[in-house]
Amino acid sequence: MGEVQEARFYDKLYKKAERYHQDYHECKDFALWVRVRQLMRKWKDCDIVELGCGTGQLAHYLYDEGVKNYIGLDFSREALEIAGSFSKQTFAEVDIRYGLSKVLKERNLTEGKTLVFIATEVLEHIRFDRELIEEIPIGSGVIISVPSFDDIAHVRYFKTGAEVAERYGDLIDFTYGTVMDRLLIGAGVRIKKTRIPVEDLEKPRKPERDKINRIGDVL
Repeated sequence: MGEVQEARFYDKLYKKAERYHQDYHECKDFALWVRVRQLMRKWKDCDIVELGCGTGQLAHYLYDEGVKNYIGLDFSREALEIAGSFSKQTFAEVDIRYGLSKVLKERNLTEGKTLVFIATEVLEHIRFDRELIEEIPIGSGVIISVPSFDDIAHVRYFKTGAEVAERYGDLIDFTYGTVMDRLLIGAGVRIKKTRIPVEDLEKPRKPERDKINRIGDVL
């Protein structure tokens, strides 16, 4: 198992690794981003907040898809400089591990808006992953992806969708699940600290409407 890495680690990684400078069509994660776009269609007229946007390849793809109400957050200045050269989307240097709710308030992203939060391959990099999810405003959409493999920068990974549900099932009510390559992907409904048993993330399930507080999609 890996350990939490700070911004300087990712600055070096994003600067040197060619894959973070590729056009999004050429990236190994392009199929994942297409799936993210499909799941986003569940919400109409929404604002997108990407947590851990990296070098902006997903942001660029979404822009070309006509998604303009977007902001990408990352704590790597190097990543954001690359992202700015890739895309016309809005980006901000923010450490999402601390004070996400404050950032949303400062940017007027909490009142009267339908928000969808995207975090692809982010939660496995931080210790306080559950606390981060709890800072997402009630009623917001959530789309995440998590890996099924270890890495130097992974503090956790998941072997099955059931393990994902076990960790986040009291925060996100998973109704759909998919496995893509080595990533666990799904869709569901965000709830507020009410444990709902999930036998198998890969099987669709009708959400319990009386327990819904926050809408979510797990990628």
